[in-house]
Amino acid sequence: EYFLTGNAADSHAKPRPGYVLAGGGKDQDEAMKWFLERSGGGDVVVLRASGGDGYNQYLFDLAKVDSVETIVCKQPEAAAHPFVIERIRNAGGKLGPVASGVSDAELSQAIALGITKVNIATDGRLIWTRVHREFFRDNPKEFDFRPPGKVFIEEYAKFIASRNVFLGSAGQLDDLRASLGK
Repeated sequence: EYFLTGNAADSHAKPRPGYVLAGGGKDQDEAMKWFLERSGGGDVVVLRASGGDGYNQYLFDLAKVDSVETIVCKQPEAAAHPFVIERIRNAGGKLGPVASGVSDAELSQAIALGITKVNIATDGRLIWTRVHREFFRDNPKEFDFRPPGKVFIEEYAKFIASRNVFLGSAGQLDDLRASLGK
């Protein structure tokens, strides 16, 4: 599916690199504004695995951009992270064949195409599911939900840090704060 808000013609803006990994929670306006400013007022593309054009008007109204396009890709061949999915299955999970996250190859392709927002909610759910299923499989008498929660926070933090390194945004916090005037 394809949705467009704004100008259908390609923009000739000069974007600067910048990536926001988001999903699964409340939108962070300041992070999105920072990301949109890096577009140089050009075209913004949102890739989704489900849903519709829910981000189009929100992003278009948040900062001056030429257009916001959403492409919804529902094909099962987009599945990624087979190691994590297999770990969940080995811990008793019954994930369908389309359970996926965003692979390094998909991120690389998105970057090459100038895409600067990738939804990672599925990755977070896969990490949460793996950690909790493995914990309760290995500790069947345990009832307290807090120990696997602590492990999840550590694992998710490692995942986010690895994405930041992969995307080249690690160590950029001071520049981000400076660009926001903070």
